[in-house]
Amino acid sequence: MHDTRDFKGDNYPGFQHETPPSEAMVVLTENLVLARARAENLESVKNLNLWGNDLTDLSILKELVNCEVLSLSVNKISTLSYFQYSMFRHSGSN
Repeated sequence: MHDTRDFKGDNYPGFQHETPPSEAMVVLTENLVLARARAENLESVKNLNLWGNDLTDLSILKELVNCEVLSLSVNKISTLSYFQYSMFRHSGSN
């Protein structure tokens, strides 16, 4: 029986340690956005789930002018500058 407290996998036959990913950028593209949102164009995207894509470059977010819900968990985002665009500003009255 294996010790389930060993999270490194050293005691598990056939377990291989994952090689650390390279420092290459993973860019969010228009094609990925449209496929995930099942949309015909960027302006029609209202809900976008990009969970677990190892994304590093989200520059295209500025073109999602009607996006209301955005999920970006489990990515490699190192800056919040992508969120300065108007799509993320609340436009309700005070």
